Amino acid sequence: MNLSQNLDVTYFIPRRPGFAYPIADDFYLCGRWKNLTSLTLNNLRCTPEGLPNLAIFLSEHENLEVLRFRSTGASTEALALPRNTLPRLKELESDREFANAILTCNTDISRPLETLKGIDLSGSESDPTFFENLTRIGDKISRVELASWGEMKDLHKLLGCVPRLTWLNIGNHGSSGRPEHGYGGVRTVSTVSYYVFRDVKILK
Repeated sequence: MNLSQNLDVTYFIPRRPGFAYPIADDFYLCGRWKNLTSLTLNNLRCTPEGLPNLAIFLSEHENLEVLRFRSTGASTEALALPRNTLPRLKELESDREFANAILTCNTDISRPLETLKGIDLSGSESDPTFFENLTRIGDKISRVELASWGEMKDLHKLLGCVPRLTWLNIGNHGSSGRPEHGYGGVRTVSTVSYYVFRDVKILK
């Protein structure tokens, strides 16, 4: 691994009592790798007090092109990112709340974001912000890999937001596709992938 450009920090919690996800507030406060182009952060816990640290951490890594982020602890729904955070981002893998935080953060030059992964569409009717964000930037998205989905109409709504989509992995039907012991491959779920064309028909 070339640490100057790629960093993967993934915590796998032991299947024994007494272990907890590590708190990453200080990591976000102090960690700086200006040349990073690919970053994976899985199963690190962020407290509500640490969300400003996370926001600054992301804004300081402006060369990131690939970001895979799965956090426990505080909801990232309240994450407020400075303008021009992650201006070069091409691929994002995260939950829906974190994706919203990224997509609602404006940049002076439009992000070259082409790929979204790990999104859970289950219960998305209560989160119209995601579809609004997707509609705003959807003409750049060519690949989507869902973690899960609940209603067929959500898939149709998704396709309506991304007119240039060429690949769709619909993930797990009915519940979150994230493993029960955290994101990282503990439990495998079945997925179905499609090449997507404008006359696509989604079958139950």
